[in-house]
Amino acid sequence: MSPNQRKPRSSESKAPLTIREVAERAGVSTATVSRVLSGQIVVSEELTDRVHSAVQELGYRPNRITRRNRKLPNQVVGLVVPDLQSPYYSGMVADITTVLEEAGYSLAIYDSGDDPQREVVHLNTLRAAGAAGILLATTNSEWEEMGAFLRTGPPLVALDHRLDYGKADSVRLNHAALAQAAVEQFLAGGRQRIALVDTPERVSAARERREGYTRALEAAGAAQSADWVVPAGRIRDLISLQPAPDAILAGSLRIAMDVLCALGETSLRLPEDVVVGSFEALPGCLGAYAPVQVFASPATGIGKVAAEMLLERIARPRMPARDVII
Repeated sequence: MSPNQRKPRSSESKAPLTIREVAERAGVSTATVSRVLSGQIVVSEELTDRVHSAVQELGYRPNRITRRNRKLPNQVVGLVVPDLQSPYYSGMVADITTVLEEAGYSLAIYDSGDDPQREVVHLNTLRAAGAAGILLATTNSEWEEMGAFLRTGPPLVALDHRLDYGKADSVRLNHAALAQAAVEQFLAGGRQRIALVDTPERVSAARERREGYTRALEAAGAAQSADWVVPAGRIRDLISLQPAPDAILAGSLRIAMDVLCALGETSLRLPEDVVVGSFEALPGCLGAYAPVQVFASPATGIGKVAAEMLLERIARPRMPARDVII
C-alpha cells in the first residue's frame, strides 16, 4: 500500500467519508477530486481514472458540489449527457431550458464524457445537492444500482434510452426502426456489404439499432457477417477487411467522424467504394468535404418532451412510469 493510501474503513464506521479521504486514496489533491467530481473543469484522463477508482473503492457519496455552488436550490434540474459537444445533445439544451424556465426552474448541465463511472458520480452529486429532478442520457443502461437510486434520488427521466433496472420515465427515438430504414436505403442503393459501428451494447439504444440492422438484412436475404458489426474502437479492423464493407452505418455523429478519419488513411473512395451513413448531419461546412448519407431522425422536440415529463413527475411522483417513443 502506498503512503498516500489509507486503510479501508471498518464496516462499523459511522462517520461519513470525506473528500480528503478520496484524495488520499487516489494520491491527488482535494482540489483535483473536486474538479473531477464537479465535471466542470477538464482534468487529465489518468487523474480522472484514479479519482473515480477511489470513489468506487471507498463507496464515497458526495455531500456537496463545487465551492461556487455548494448546494443547488430545489428549483434546479440536472441534465447529464455523454457528450455535450455532440449537436444531438447540445441541440436539446435550448428546448429543455425553455420548458424549465417557463416553470420557474433552471438547468445544471453535466458531461459524463461517455464514462459510466463519471455518470454515477454526477448522479450522486445531484442527489446529495438536492436537485429537483434529473434528465439522464445514460452511458450504461445496465447499471444495477439504478433501482436503488430511483428510490432514494430525485425524480428522473431517461433521455433517449431505456433503463434496464428500476422503473423510470423515458422518452426516446425508435432506434430499431430508424436503423432498419437506414439499412433498407443502403440496400436499395445497391450496397451489399453493410456494416454497423456503434457504442457499446450496455446502452439500450445501441442494442435497438443492432436489432433493426439485423432485421433489415434478414428480411432482404442480404449477406451478414459478425465481422461487420463492431464497436467504435475497431473501425480500422473493419475497413481493413477484404473485401471492405461498401456501406457503414454509424451509431452517432462522433462515430461517423471517426469512420471518416479512418477512411481518409486508406485508398477507399467516398462514396464510390464506401458510403457512410449517420442519423446526424456533420456540423458546419464539413458535410461539403466529407459526404455522409444522413438518415431522417425525428430528434427535434425530444428535449422538450423529456422536460415536460420531468415536470409532471415532480408534481405527481407516484404516477406509473411512462415510456414515450417519438
